Amino acid sequence: MNFIDTLKSVDLVLATKEVPLVVGQSGIGKTALAKKLAKENNWSLIVIDGNLLKEGEIGGLRVGCCA
Repeated sequence: MNFIDTLKSVDLVLATKEVPLVVGQSGIGKTALAKKLAKENNWSLIVIDGNLLKEGEIGGLRVGCCA
């Protein structure tokens, strides 16, 4: 599926008031798609790059409880 087809699919999902999940290999345009949608809809966008996280972290914050 190319960028335009994915954008159309995401638009269809958004029209149903659901949240789309876009999954794919690094570099295929997932973040570009999110940025385009955010800009077109005047939405705020927070990008979390999972490749930069360490195990047990979300957005640089530690997850879980220590004894």
